[in-house]
Amino acid sequence: MTGEKVMRLWQDLTGSPDEADKERAFCDAALLLTHNPDEWERNRSDVMEKLQALAGKGCADALTAAGIILKGSREKTERAAGLEMLEKAAGMGDETALRIYGETCRDGMEGLLERDPEKARECFEKLDAAGNELGSVLLAKLYRMDNDVIGRDYMKAFSLLEKAAGKKGSRMYWAAYDVGIAYQGGKEDVPLDPVKAVSYLTKAQKGGIFVDPKLKAAREASRNFEKTKAQK
Repeated sequence: MTGEKVMRLWQDLTGSPDEADKERAFCDAALLLTHNPDEWERNRSDVMEKLQALAGKGCADALTAAGIILKGSREKTERAAGLEMLEKAAGMGDETALRIYGETCRDGMEGLLERDPEKARECFEKLDAAGNELGSVLLAKLYRMDNDVIGRDYMKAFSLLEKAAGKKGSRMYWAAYDVGIAYQGGKEDVPLDPVKAVSYLTKAQKGGIFVDPKLKAAREASRNFEKTKAQK
């Protein structure tokens, strides 16, 4: 990505009938440009000015892009501004902002934001409700953590992971792995179910996750389980 290409996308915005899509393309390109240090250094001022102009118009994509860039700044005032933009974009339902702001609330940000598990849960719940499999996974991880605010709830976490395993997205394979392991071992209040363990571990394997030893053991347990059931 080059500064010239980013600015060309900006020029395409004016009066376009599909302006929202082009705004998103410009914001995505601006983020890509930050991975090219020399080009970013030359074009930072112009690109940030245009991102902030779009953000001022209430463009959630621009708020998110500018927020991500500023949050990574060395300057505390810029980091604070970036966090504020991400919070605003999250309030507008932008899924990327919900994830990043939620993770920041979960972990805290030194000198700017105290850990806030309740706010993190609110963000992740919105992602989950939107059908985002990563939202389900992040919410599950939150319920697995020890904290005095929302409490630890292994079964709620398990239900969310099982839900994520049924969605589309790269994280569903890791969710399937966790669920398969839980059914294989009968962890916490999850019932021992080798048949379901095989099903979920097979799904994880299709996603490229190495499960061979565990899947082999689960298949053996499943055969024994079915044999025992047939004898009753």
